[in-house]
Amino acid sequence: PKQNLTEDEFQVYNYMRPEPGAVKDALVQPDPQRHLYFKSAFIMNHPAAQWKYAQRFIQSLIPVEEVLAKIVANKGMVGLHIRNVFDAPRDEQTNRSTMGHAAVVGARREYGVEGTRQLMQWRKASHWTNFVPRIISLMREHGFRHPSGLAQKPLLFYLAADSEEAYNGLTKRFPRRLLYTRRSCSSERCDFRDCPGMIYSLIDLLNLARTRLVLGSGWSSYSEVAAYIGGHSGKPLPMLMAGRDFGTLVDKAQNRYGPKPPCCNSLDSSEIGVDGEDASLRQSDDNSEIAIQQFWPKPF
Repeated sequence: PKQNLTEDEFQVYNYMRPEPGAVKDALVQPDPQRHLYFKSAFIMNHPAAQWKYAQRFIQSLIPVEEVLAKIVANKGMVGLHIRNVFDAPRDEQTNRSTMGHAAVVGARREYGVEGTRQLMQWRKASHWTNFVPRIISLMREHGFRHPSGLAQKPLLFYLAADSEEAYNGLTKRFPRRLLYTRRSCSSERCDFRDCPGMIYSLIDLLNLARTRLVLGSGWSSYSEVAAYIGGHSGKPLPMLMAGRDFGTLVDKAQNRYGPKPPCCNSLDSSEIGVDGEDASLRQSDDNSEIAIQQFWPKPF
C-alpha cells in the first residue's frame, strides 16, 4: 500500500504519467539510509541506467521455482512476441473492450492524440497474420541452410501473445511448431496486470530471451527487453519488428528506423513503455548454477 511508503523510510520515484505525483525522468539520487521505490515503464535517469549494467544485473537473478519450471525455450528456437491488443487494461471498462471509447480516452490522456494514433497503427501492424509469411520463410531457410535439409529437426518457435485469437490462429496454422505457456484468457485479451498476469509475463519474457532471434512488435518495448536480457556485452539478441522489418510497414517515410520504445532510448523519448514488469526474481548471492545467466548459451 502507498501509505506504507513513508518519506522517512522510502525514496519514491514514479515516471508513470498521468498518475498523481509522477515526474517522468526525475534524476534518481539514491539515499543509502532509505529504501528506494521506483515505478516506471521508462529507462531510469541515473548514471548507471545503461543496458550494459542492467543486462549484467538481470542475468544474475534467480527465477523463483514457479517461473523456473516453465522456462522451455532454447537457442535453437525463434521467439514470437505479438502485441496486437490496443493499450493496457486500466479499469473494468477497458478490461472488457480493448478498442472502446474508454480505452481510446485513456490512451489519449497518457500518450496524446498523435501518440494514440501511432499506437493504433503499430498494434494493427502486429496482428498475428502479419507474422505468418516471415515464419514460413524462416522455416524454409532452416531447411535449406543445413546439410540434412528437410530431414533435420524442424525449427520451433516460442510464442508470447496478448490475445486468445493469436494463440489459436498460429497454433492451427503451424501445428507442432509452437511452444507457449498455457493460461486462461478473456475473449479479447491475455495481458491483464493482476498478479498471475505478471508471473506469466515474466515467464514469457525469459523464454523469449532464450531464443536466437525475436520477431517482435512495434511500440511495445517488451520485445526489446527480452532481446536485451538474452544478449551479451550490453548488446541485444537479433530482433525483427512487425511493421518495420516485415508485414505491413508503418509510416515508411517518417519512420524509416521504426518505433523507439523508451526502454532503450535517451531520456527525451516519450513513447510507450514495458508491457508487464515484475519483481518475481530474487538476486543471487553467489554464482549459483541456477542464476539466469546460466540458461543463455552464447548467441550465434
